[in-house]
Amino acid sequence: MALHPDLAAFLELVEFGRLTGRSLPMHAMDVAQARAEFEGSSPVLDPSPPGNVTASELQITARDGARLAARLYRQGDAGAALQPVILYLHGGGYVV
Repeated sequence: MALHPDLAAFLELVEFGRLTGRSLPMHAMDVAQARAEFEGSSPVLDPSPPGNVTASELQITARDGARLAARLYRQGDAGAALQPVILYLHGGGYVV
């Protein structure tokens, strides 16, 4: 499967930064530098869903009663029809 053109362009910019020495890998930075780099580069990627997709915030109750934040994306014109599902769980490893 090919990369989305916007993501391919972003990765090209990241590689250019590495090749020219204008940016470092996150593991080579201190925490403040890594956060600043992340915050500066994140707006390039638009996380909003495409126009025909709706997103709604919800909470799921875990076995221990904890409330977990979740986001449900649905095709806007599907109404109440069943749709395929993919479940992503964040492992917490990517924290800057």
